[in-house]
Amino acid sequence: MKLIVVLLAIALTVSVALCGIAYFDYPGVFDQDAIPLGLDLSGGSLLVFEADTKESPSADDMNAVISMMRSRLDTLGYTEAAVTKSGEKRIQIEIPEISDPGEASAKLGATAVLTFRNADGDIVLDGDDIAGAKAQYGPTSSVSGKYEHYVSVTLTSAAVSKFSAATTAAAAQSASKKNYISIMLDENVISQPYVSETITSSDIMISGSFDEAGASYLAGVIAAGRLPFALKEIQAQSLSPQLGESALTSSLIAGGIGVILVMLFMMLVYKMPGFVASIALLEYT
Repeated sequence: MKLIVVLLAIALTVSVALCGIAYFDYPGVFDQDAIPLGLDLSGGSLLVFEADTKESPSADDMNAVISMMRSRLDTLGYTEAAVTKSGEKRIQIEIPEISDPGEASAKLGATAVLTFRNADGDIVLDGDDIAGAKAQYGPTSSVSGKYEHYVSVTLTSAAVSKFSAATTAAAAQSASKKNYISIMLDENVISQPYVSETITSSDIMISGSFDEAGASYLAGVIAAGRLPFALKEIQAQSLSPQLGESALTSSLIAGGIGVILVMLFMMLVYKMPGFVASIALLEYT
């Protein structure tokens, strides 16, 4: 009877190791999608940006840009991406899994200058006026009560008075339908709320038919801060995998066989304690 229990335990453990558990979103050892891949295995994009300044920026400013880019990539889930300084004015970014350099640049939002503009195009607020931003889900209108993903932005104390003056001026133009404030990222309008009265709150809601990923991305870009100088893209190219699919498959097979052999040894020698140790090994793996 004990032998049957041990054999069943071995079969169950091996099955979980190989196939995973779909219900709990637990991957098997051969599930390549569950493993974040670097450029050598997945390929990706290479982007090079140069500081658009007459003189070379300071080391602190360059490090600040690298930190902001790193934060944006982490927000997007590209934890395997690499951001490095190249020379005095250039920053090189390698992003795995995105083969289209244009898509990589768009997702990164390399310049990502946030501005609030009135109907005449005048800037009333910019990134320096933002104290913080976070993605949220909830009602965006007290009238409809509709729940949506949106970005909650907190203004600095100095910006509250500027925004109050801008919304007062905008509300006065309701007859000409110019009573709106455009919220722009670079030259793209991401939201254009209409203003009916003066807004004196330090909290602003940016809504625009976002999904969860879109709201999180925008909040991350805003929260990461404004770049200390403008960047211009000087190189964008697609990179092919250096090792290829066969290398990844061989590595997974070898690793899977090794894990299974270790689990079999522990369960055959130590019985139930070995089974428990195998479960712990699976969780660690």
